[in-house]
Amino acid sequence: MTEKKGSFSRLSVVSGIAVMMSILTVVFGTPFLRVIRNVYGSLAFWGLVILFLGGATLLKADWLSFLVGSVWLTTGISLELEKRKVSFFWNSLWSLGIGFSVCSAGLLGMLRSLGVVDMARATEYFKEAVKPLIKGQVEQEIDYAALVLQIPSMVFIVLLVSLATGYLMERRVRFWFRLMKQGYVYKFDFLKFKVSEKLIWLALASLLFNTLGSMLKDLQEIGVVASNLVNVFLVVYFFQGLAVLENLLFQMRAGIFLRTLSYFIFLGQLFLVLSIVGFLDFWFDFRGKIKIGMNRQAT
Repeated sequence: MTEKKGSFSRLSVVSGIAVMMSILTVVFGTPFLRVIRNVYGSLAFWGLVILFLGGATLLKADWLSFLVGSVWLTTGISLELEKRKVSFFWNSLWSLGIGFSVCSAGLLGMLRSLGVVDMARATEYFKEAVKPLIKGQVEQEIDYAALVLQIPSMVFIVLLVSLATGYLMERRVRFWFRLMKQGYVYKFDFLKFKVSEKLIWLALASLLFNTLGSMLKDLQEIGVVASNLVNVFLVVYFFQGLAVLENLLFQMRAGIFLRTLSYFIFLGQLFLVLSIVGFLDFWFDFRGKIKIGMNRQAT
């Protein structure tokens, strides 16, 4: 299979897929965006960003321009810092921080223009927005005010997942389009992925204050902040749990059917289970135990 640097027609196809996937899924356009930046250069990438945001603005698609635009901005900043060989930690901190700030400021500005200036109006607006998503489901009491307070973590999680998706799937996109390889700045082996041990204590503290905030009125505000952090850590440790699952499938030499079935079950139905597995991996080292178990079976 020959590898190519890429032609204009190929750029058009990749760009079209990036736009389509971003509109449909928000996060799954980032692997294609990374390919555009790394293969065709900074000018092609930022030109596409400007064209997309300009088109969304002309169509008055405010939600699209703020949410998808912030994902693209986060990806772009991360790529520029990566090219300058900024450490992975500071790259993630700066890119996610800027993307989150821009998206939050844009959403707040848009809500203010619609007259949503207090918690009561925000709750009512959110309730109307999600009605189509829960239509036809079993009627139950939903605390919309509590959901509104979780929006910051929802926005951050979207940006976090978009970055992770880009890192994990860029090589696959290059393979699909037969584009030239590159020397990656960050050397990732997803089978060995592990969250920094220092974060476990922040995760435990967040879980503690989230629990206390739900029990004690004096700690409700701290509890809200803690609950948003818990949401973020659920996703962070989900990726570690996913690495444990991938390690198990690799050791088992699982075929495509078993892999597809496993991902369908865990991604669609047992998301929380993988988060718990990733969290407990700090103490139990599941991947080490899997390797030992497989070696015993082999002998």
